[in-house]
Amino acid sequence: MFSLLEFLGRFMLINAGEKAIEHAALEAGGKMFLEKAKAAIGTYEYGWPPLAQSTIDRKTTGDSPLLETGEMKDSGFYEVHHGEVIVAFSDPKLVYHEWGTRHHPPRPVIGGTIDHHGQEIADHIGVVFGTILGETLAVGSLAVATSNVLGGHSHS
Repeated sequence: MFSLLEFLGRFMLINAGEKAIEHAALEAGGKMFLEKAKAAIGTYEYGWPPLAQSTIDRKTTGDSPLLETGEMKDSGFYEVHHGEVIVAFSDPKLVYHEWGTRHHPPRPVIGGTIDHHGQEIADHIGVVFGTILGETLAVGSLAVATSNVLGGHSHS
C-alpha cells in the first residue's frame, strides 16, 4: 500500500509522462495496423474483386491479389509524430490499388484495414495506454512499465 505522498509522486510521474504513454500506445497501434494491412496483401480477406484469369495465369504467385514480388508489401511502415500515427506504403503502386483505375477495380489495403480492423486497433491502443498507466502506478517507473507492457521494444 502506498502512502498518499508516494501515490502523489507516482501520479505526478504519470502526468509528466502522459505524452510518452500516448506515444507508446500509438506505436503499438501502428504496429498492429501495419501487420493487419500486410497480412491482407495476397489474400481476399477484405473481399476484393477476384483477379482475372489472365492475370492469375501470368503471375508467378497465382491467385494472390496485390502480391507478386513482395516489394509493395515490404514497403509498409508506420511513424508516430505529435500524437498521431501514420501508416503508409512507400511503393507508389499502392495508391492505384487503393483507389482503382479505369482498368482495375479498387483493392484498398489501408481502407480495408480500417474497415475490417479499425475498432480492434483503436481498442488495442486504449488497452495499451491503460495498461502502461496502471503499470507505471504499480512500479513507479514509466520506462520499466513501458518495457514490461511492450516487451522491451517499440519502434517507429
